[in-house]
Amino acid sequence: MTQSAIIELSTDLLWNSTNPERYAKLVRRADPGRRYESTDDLRKHIFGHYQYYEDGETQEETRLGWHLNRNMYNPEPGKRDQSVKLGGINLFVKTEDGEYYLSEEGKELRDAYVSGSEEDWKAKLATLVLKYSVRIRCIVYYLGVHGCEINSAMGRFRGDESLRKGDTQYRYYSTGDSDNGAYTAVYYTAKLAEYGLIGPEYSLHQLYNLEYTMLAAGLGLDANLQAEIIQAKQELKQVVDELGEVMQSDDNDEQSVTIPDRFPPLIADLETSVDEILAKCDHLGQPEDQFEYVPNLMLDANLQEIIGPSCMERVEDIMGYHPKNCVLRGFTTDEPRGSKIIEVTRNGLRLLVDLDILVEKETGILRHNTARAKDLFDEAIVEDLFKIEHVVDDGRTFLDTFENTCIEKANDEGVVFWPDIVEEVTQELGISRNEMYREIESQVARGQISFVPEDMGQPYHDSPPDFEASFVLVEFK
Repeated sequence: MTQSAIIELSTDLLWNSTNPERYAKLVRRADPGRRYESTDDLRKHIFGHYQYYEDGETQEETRLGWHLNRNMYNPEPGKRDQSVKLGGINLFVKTEDGEYYLSEEGKELRDAYVSGSEEDWKAKLATLVLKYSVRIRCIVYYLGVHGCEINSAMGRFRGDESLRKGDTQYRYYSTGDSDNGAYTAVYYTAKLAEYGLIGPEYSLHQLYNLEYTMLAAGLGLDANLQAEIIQAKQELKQVVDELGEVMQSDDNDEQSVTIPDRFPPLIADLETSVDEILAKCDHLGQPEDQFEYVPNLMLDANLQEIIGPSCMERVEDIMGYHPKNCVLRGFTTDEPRGSKIIEVTRNGLRLLVDLDILVEKETGILRHNTARAKDLFDEAIVEDLFKIEHVVDDGRTFLDTFENTCIEKANDEGVVFWPDIVEEVTQELGISRNEMYREIESQVARGQISFVPEDMGQPYHDSPPDFEASFVLVEFK
């Protein structure tokens, strides 16, 4: 008999309404040698987001305090038999008698925050996120293992992001109109079945499996096939949307619903399109579950790899055996809630951007930086999530050269002559003055450099000084 484990994924609130530094500050408050009697004890002494009546009851549980309380712990036994709940980043460990203490990894983050540089504690926090935060691991997995990119037109992590590989873009953030974001095909086919327009034998039900196969391959199927799958789903969505408008019209009521004659031919055409796609597939994945939300489909298509070795070790400890396969569930529902994907991932991904793990290679396109990951993380994480060698010019070579030149050329007051910097840096890197200007603009925009003109005493926020300026004070972050 195949031994399975149910992976219960709770609503992930790790990065909702907070910022990365808050977690480092919280573990700093913790006493490494103390055992806290309960979560209330943690809230009272560490989280600082609870006020108490004299009888000890909670007066106000703020949203932020609740989120922090959900995200500090390690994997634990789930509600169902043969289940493990995944959530949190293993900062505190829960004992069998219900007490809590700072984990070894929590102590390491605490030490890095107290005595290390900003990069040190951010790298340690990013390590915990990449080991334990399943939804962030999911996105990074498609980047570093399957070679996808993050594509955004609005700006970083504002809600329109998609995974991009070659000519295919797969939207995972969108909760609005999107051909492959928000909902999977099973959501739309269930609607058609509810309206009595398709039965269980229809090929349209296989569209979900096609999409599953596409994601299981990391968007690595033939580009034409990928486009056909997405096109079929887009047409399916359009039919269901139009049907929804008909159902809500004044001409229909709950007792008597009339479906216009134009819909059966549309569905027949869709059925033919899906049959043609199926005929081209040599292998079709057969997922045990058919989830409604795209984020859950993305997880389930590569679930065991996305869970990763650190969480899987904990799963094995709790289960008492190595599961042959894992089944995804919500902690309190049949399906993990997927509607908060924007909120729960964007600040975690921004942390990776701060560390130059995710780097913008061109406007709106971010790639993982394997070389930088090797600098910051241990070999196990690099092998797990950054298998594809992809080196991005993250500007660090320029920044180091520019900074060293400023140090060498500065006088006792820290003032450097701008023409000297320009000449030295362009010769050192073999670039033109215009290339240097563009690179500095990029570094200024990222907050790495600011300039204080001697005659104004105010920093330049948007651009470097004119190349003909005689001297400036340069500040580095």
